[in-house]
Amino acid sequence: MCFRGVSPFGRLIMPPPRRDTMARQEVSGQMKQLVFNPLSQGRMLDVGLLILRVGLSVSLLVLHGYGKIGRFLEGSGKFPDPLGIGSSLSLGLAGFAEFVCALAIVLGFATRLATIPIVVTMGVAVLIVHAGDPLGDKELALLYLIGFVAIFCTGPGRISVDAALSKRK
Repeated sequence: MCFRGVSPFGRLIMPPPRRDTMARQEVSGQMKQLVFNPLSQGRMLDVGLLILRVGLSVSLLVLHGYGKIGRFLEGSGKFPDPLGIGSSLSLGLAGFAEFVCALAIVLGFATRLATIPIVVTMGVAVLIVHAGDPLGDKELALLYLIGFVAIFCTGPGRISVDAALSKRK
């Protein structure tokens, strides 16, 4: 016989787990899966790709591309000519990459194709324009380069125009 939660052998008798305890254990298991499983796929991966894609692209578009497109349309030819193709053409190509291609990446439209001009532009900035500069001066272009190479490798994720178009086929 049991008396006050103690068995005849002197051990405590544990009551069955309560429902709220089981729910907490389930949430705890889901958190462990989310935090510690490097292969966790699903919505969080797509949300992460969306944040990376939109954050990098909007930053590039607003802080760099918009100004270059404006200067190109005004005919302002003051721009470095690192490839020897002319200052105006260099400005136009950089503006196209940093504005038009960045806008396509925000939408997730032709994402891998749109990353190529940006990667080339950032590669030129890091390796040619800022070649002799200290790392701090080429840091931003290097970060953009790394981020857009990552987007090229992963693709846009399921939250994109590309994904919607591929489902229609």
